[in-house]
Amino acid sequence: MVERASVKTLKSFVFDIETSNLRSDIGSLRVACFAELNSQGEVFKILTRDVLEMHGEKNLAQWITHRVEEADILIGHNIDAFDKNFLNGVLIRWNLPKLPKRYYIDTLMVARYGMKGLLQSNSLENLADYFRLSIQKDHPSKHVWRGANDMEEKSIKRLRQRCISDVQINVLLWERLKEHWHSWKGH
Repeated sequence: MVERASVKTLKSFVFDIETSNLRSDIGSLRVACFAELNSQGEVFKILTRDVLEMHGEKNLAQWITHRVEEADILIGHNIDAFDKNFLNGVLIRWNLPKLPKRYYIDTLMVARYGMKGLLQSNSLENLADYFRLSIQKDHPSKHVWRGANDMEEKSIKRLRQRCISDVQINVLLWERLKEHWHSWKGH
């Protein structure tokens, strides 16, 4: 009898967060979205939570931490400079442990360095346009952002839509950027 070594499938999530501000010392988490990818890189399921549903920022931050703990690979746009730092700032503010170490793939960095300056802007919106992705960047109004800052349910729900849309764009974007990532080989 021949034993086969089991091969672990790496669990990958594409994720995004929405916040009330770009600085975690004065801003708060509002929404988080994780798309779990199957072995073909397609969305297996989407998990989304918001600050109202989770009854507070601390609970939302803990939910995010649990998703990160489940993952082997996390993919996101500007996650190196923003998402990880913002989340760690929120966790520290709540006296919770920082995010566990995982392998992160930042599509902003892949576009910037893997595409070798091909584009003037590596924003999610510009990349979605450049690659002619089927989903384009969602732009809630200033009133929605203000409402979300005031914890209005309707505005928080609207930011959930944006967060899901950003994750869906990033799933499509990652498919287009893989070849650039492989030639660049990360940072």
